[in-house]
Amino acid sequence: MLVVVVTLAFQLAILYIPIGVLFGVTPLGAVHWMQTGVAVAAFVVLIGAFAQVQDRLFDRY
Repeated sequence: MLVVVVTLAFQLAILYIPIGVLFGVTPLGAVHWMQTGVAVAAFVVLIGAFAQVQDRLFDRY
């Protein structure tokens, strides 16, 4: 889990501090963050629904 947090922090640092110019990247706008949030929320809902269906069809224990 720590590796994921550190990697995300590095990615955000490259996007939002001036060193991003060296990599040729630009920061994400509010619209892009909203699109990402909607996609993550949809994924979470679909995974939850899939888990419910899977629990009904298959005995886990």
